[in-house]
Amino acid sequence: MDEKIKQMQQVMTQTKIDVLILHYPEELVMAFDYFPFWGRSFAFVFRNQAPILFIPENEPDISLIQGNLNEQVKVISVDDFETLATYKRRQKLEVLTIGTSLLPKNASLPANGAEQGGMPYEWWQQLLDLPNVTVRDESPLIQSFSKHKSKTAIEKIRSAHKIAEVGLQTFYEMLHSNVTEYEVALAIETRIKQQAMASGCRFVLCYPQIQAGRNSLESGTFNRTTTKMLETSELVLLELAVCIDGYWLDLTRTGVVGTANHQQLWHYQQVEKAQLAAIRAMKPGVAFSHLQAIAKEALQSENLAVFFTHGLGHSVGYQYHDPALAINEFSQQVLEPGMILTIEPGIYGAEIEGGIRIEDNLLVTESGVEWLSSSITGLTGERRTHLEFGGK
Repeated sequence: MDEKIKQMQQVMTQTKIDVLILHYPEELVMAFDYFPFWGRSFAFVFRNQAPILFIPENEPDISLIQGNLNEQVKVISVDDFETLATYKRRQKLEVLTIGTSLLPKNASLPANGAEQGGMPYEWWQQLLDLPNVTVRDESPLIQSFSKHKSKTAIEKIRSAHKIAEVGLQTFYEMLHSNVTEYEVALAIETRIKQQAMASGCRFVLCYPQIQAGRNSLESGTFNRTTTKMLETSELVLLELAVCIDGYWLDLTRTGVVGTANHQQLWHYQQVEKAQLAAIRAMKPGVAFSHLQAIAKEALQSENLAVFFTHGLGHSVGYQYHDPALAINEFSQQVLEPGMILTIEPGIYGAEIEGGIRIEDNLLVTESGVEWLSSSITGLTGERRTHLEFGGK
């Protein structure tokens, strides 16, 4: 059985949960390395028997999906919903305790029933109608499984970063006047999707957000692309989210149109120093709050900490922002092997002529970190080895 399923079953035994129902796409990716097309797939992970994965009949590539799954995982059509009741009768359980990420109260059938995340509403109602069934909200428990990435997930996320590198190259190539933010974003999305399809990927989602000049002032609060024209000497910020076959990465680069002035270069260097100081400190046992403090202190030494207005990073991989982990001054979490985290200090303000953020994705190892994201960086897109700028 795959490592994530085994981990779930061990915790289910400890918490006396008979069945975990996984119905969000990121949960299915985490447990089965399966990214649903329609969003109507779901799974029963049993405490003491092999899981069952329910897939719609019209899901593409079903034979390929089955071929990639562990042979112990049973795959059946969603037209057959007798499995849980049959299991309950066979095991002669008077009470069946089910844990899941609960749907919102008073959930209703969406306008387009096929385009929803998780179990169809009518199936959910049938589940609640089963006699002697206790349904518990285990959202925090299910989210906790995303803290550590499986070996399969790590390899898939590595591959996704290699594909996404072409997007960073395109970003720097497009930094010239007389193009719009929208045109830059479109070029990045096109190149990444072309690269993903050429690499044999099944699904690719790509969300490049471009903010130039005055628009980059807002990039510490939100990211959006407009029709603003890029102008010579402006800072331009790229926030890039990419999902390939269900695995996510989250990168940020800041460039300049033309040649950077002294102030832009100096501000960029301070953000880079803050990022690298935090990365050098990363190893198992180090507190998240300590990493935040290191980055903030590096900026404070140059009186820039006041412009650093957000947390240093978060978990990434199964979602754009995995919910389980956030790096900030309040976090009590410590680094553990298998975590994949963003490190993304940034400063924003009129004094900085916009916003500057650098974001990379790192895998925590037994001895430190593995740098997953591309070494294409800087204000003009130079390629540097990670060792050259303080990485491991």
